[in-house]
Amino acid sequence: MSENELELLRRLRFTMGKMELAMSFIDEALLLLDKDGNIQWCNTILMNTLTVPRILIIGKPFYKVLKLFDGNINILPMKLKEMLLKDQGSALYSLKANGPLHELSVKKIEGTDNLNSFVMTIKNVSKDMQFEQFRLQSYALNASDNAIVIVNAEGEVEWANVAFSTLTGYSIEEVMGENLNILNSNKNPPGFFENLWSTIRSGKTWQGMLINRRKDGSHYLEEQTITPVEQDGEIKHFIAIKEDVTERQELVHNLQKSERNLHMIHAITTASDKTFTEKVQSLLEIAINHVGMCFAALTRIEDDKLMIKYQFPEQSPLEKLYNIPIVDTLDHDTILAGDKRERMTLLEDAQGKVGAYLGMPVYVEEELYGTVALISQMPKGKKFTEVDHAFCRMVAQWVGNTITEERLKRKQNELTGRIQKTFLQGDLSAQVDGLEIASITIPSQLVDGDFFDFIALGNNELDLILGDVMGKGLTAALLGAATKTAIIRVFTKLLLCSESLKRPSPPEVMNSLHAQIVKRLIDIESFVTLCYARFNTKSKLLTYVDCGHTSTVHYRAKSKEIKLLQGESIPVGFSPRAKYESKTITFDHNDIFIFYSDGITEARNEKGHMFTVDKLIKIIKENAFLKSNQLLSKILEEVKRFCGHTELVDDLSCIVVKVDITPLGKHLKSAHLELTDLKDYAKETRNAIDQFLPDVSSQFKEYLKLGVHEALINVVKHAFSENIDELEVSLYCYQNCVQVVLSHNGMAFVASEDIQNSLGISLDSGYGTTIMENALDRIRYVQDASGYNHVEMIKFFEPENGESL
Repeated sequence: MSENELELLRRLRFTMGKMELAMSFIDEALLLLDKDGNIQWCNTILMNTLTVPRILIIGKPFYKVLKLFDGNINILPMKLKEMLLKDQGSALYSLKANGPLHELSVKKIEGTDNLNSFVMTIKNVSKDMQFEQFRLQSYALNASDNAIVIVNAEGEVEWANVAFSTLTGYSIEEVMGENLNILNSNKNPPGFFENLWSTIRSGKTWQGMLINRRKDGSHYLEEQTITPVEQDGEIKHFIAIKEDVTERQELVHNLQKSERNLHMIHAITTASDKTFTEKVQSLLEIAINHVGMCFAALTRIEDDKLMIKYQFPEQSPLEKLYNIPIVDTLDHDTILAGDKRERMTLLEDAQGKVGAYLGMPVYVEEELYGTVALISQMPKGKKFTEVDHAFCRMVAQWVGNTITEERLKRKQNELTGRIQKTFLQGDLSAQVDGLEIASITIPSQLVDGDFFDFIALGNNELDLILGDVMGKGLTAALLGAATKTAIIRVFTKLLLCSESLKRPSPPEVMNSLHAQIVKRLIDIESFVTLCYARFNTKSKLLTYVDCGHTSTVHYRAKSKEIKLLQGESIPVGFSPRAKYESKTITFDHNDIFIFYSDGITEARNEKGHMFTVDKLIKIIKENAFLKSNQLLSKILEEVKRFCGHTELVDDLSCIVVKVDITPLGKHLKSAHLELTDLKDYAKETRNAIDQFLPDVSSQFKEYLKLGVHEALINVVKHAFSENIDELEVSLYCYQNCVQVVLSHNGMAFVASEDIQNSLGISLDSGYGTTIMENALDRIRYVQDASGYNHVEMIKFFEPENGESL
């Protein structure tokens, strides 16, 4: 090697030495990598950081030399290789688990020999990030809504934020170096501060509330957290975070009061014995007690006017106080415009008396219904709190939801009523001579599994069917409707298959029904209890088949004795080998039969006691003189009284049959009247009755005319769509009664038994029908073979008044 070459080498080594020395003073570790990531060179910083000599580093892949962590998770080599594939980039990792954070940067260097190499830098960025974090924290502390102050071990202020100055009224300059004793209000309990200092000087955090005093002398309730700060094992500072909680404590007090009110509201809204009006009045009363109102009202929009529907108290003192009609509230136009916002306004009259109005919109099925409005007397500047808003909003929502539920329930009940009448309840349009029948079904759910029906076999014979499907709800109702339909089909098929059209006997009907449906009932694991009874008023015989149903009550009028009619057959659907047989008994005038489901005898009161058949028998004995519909009402009234507030757990069905087969004999005289004029038909009929019964008491005639008048109105209203075609009134006088028959060729009209019971369920209640039932003694609706319809009405003379003909 020549002298020049040696000199050049010495200079190169000298330059490299200087570069090596210069590289040792920078804060970043440097690595030179070949295209495969092998370390070709590194500076002293990397060796010192890894505590590994350079000889053990050069030539090795960097991802084997560097162990990088993300928190305490070791980064896989594949992750590091990806950095080279991207040619350049950076990432933050630690060189040991949970160690200081380093930024790794990679940059590609393109060589003259088309071979690429890479420069990697590793920089400790923890200090930079800590400084930036400190700067941001300092800014955040100053921007905080809570007052923050740092004091030394002697309690002297070294730093405070702007919120501290706002809270206490002292400027930051005024408190620097001062002791926080300047905030002492002397309103805290004895030993309070001794306990506080004892806690924080032991290295524990103290948290609590105290009463402090501002610079202006006013007191406030402060919630404070004090945390000790240790340096080298010694407490040097305390950081206190302060918040004025005076309003919040008042809010907590109001919330506690609200919680008590919520329990009251729950009790009111779930009470089954309160009407909707009573519930609303109670809620408005709670609103007054809750927020100190003078007046609360539920208003409704009617005919584009805001009208009060309910209010508490009944007379508002504010109406005179403010000299404004309450119904013309300041929100009137806003509410009518459909504004969904809650409205709060201050009212002031000429004398300067101030009150506050708060209105919350009530929506029913997404349509504006009205408002819940609160009006109170308040000092100037005072407004409703958020709790007041929340409470009023809750009441408004409850009212809207309740009205919506009531509407939905009404629609469901209407639909349920139609389903029950169409599929589960029988038709009494073709009545039988000598039988007075009333019936009802009350479901424990919207629809039930109880069903009944009647098959009129002529003027003197009637089949009665009462069944109960196991279970409740829609499934039971469907099975009930299917069973009832199957009975009618079986009866019709047996009748048509008979050569002489002989009526099938009750056992024939039941055995044919059983053969048809038993397999299906067994497959779905259900069964039906059923009573099939046939009345014959001519022979005075009752033939019945009892299929595991509740015992029928038979009251004998002559002996005033009760007998329970119970068969030995099992329910339909129990066994495919079951056979059904009938029993026959006699009956007489004024005898009573009660057919019922176990929903009556097993109805329970609040103590869990059952109503029992003994209580039913007692009611029948004490009220046997009543008509069938009146006796049924009495039974339901007693069941309601027994149950109290307890809801029905099973479906309730009851049919009352009262025998009335007193022969009228031969009439003594008769009269007939044809009506063709709608204007004078009622007057003509009344005049005819007066002329027909000249010697009968005026009271008797008035009752008779009243009942006949209502029957005429019902016939004209329901039988003829336009004009009367043929309507005839026939009068017959017997020794003990008067009979009036209305005959017409219009549509048949059936006046259902008007039973309004104490359970709140009504059978087609009609005002005119009620008048007829009370004015007359017997009413019957008959259609003859020629298609004419007849309404037969009887009123008996009263022997004690000496009336007879």
